[in-house]
Amino acid sequence: MFQQLLGKGLSQKVSLYIPGTVNVNEAASQELIDGWVTAAHTFLAGLFGGATSLRALGSYIANDGTLVTENITVIYAYASKVSNSQILSILDFVHGLKTESGQESIGVEVNGTLYFG
Repeated sequence: MFQQLLGKGLSQKVSLYIPGTVNVNEAASQELIDGWVTAAHTFLAGLFGGATSLRALGSYIANDGTLVTENITVIYAYASKVSNSQILSILDFVHGLKTESGQESIGVEVNGTLYFG
């Protein structure tokens, strides 16, 4: 019924988990975080036509065994299809953010499965 009323939906979802820290556990400046969020919005909107973000609190165990808790931004986009070339572009973007932020990894979620780039 929804498809008859609304048309074909977008069933593929890609999310990027933007950190709130640098060098694993040091607070990043708001200016730096805003730049990353803007870049990720622009990137995902360019690939898929739009993007939405939500702020959240995230925690994980760092490679040295310490608990890192940080404010993060989850930016996501929907698509009818996610191509291999789009995935490679996402990995390139995430690798650049990982290097710039000094993180051990950056979360990338595709259709409910979380990967660490």
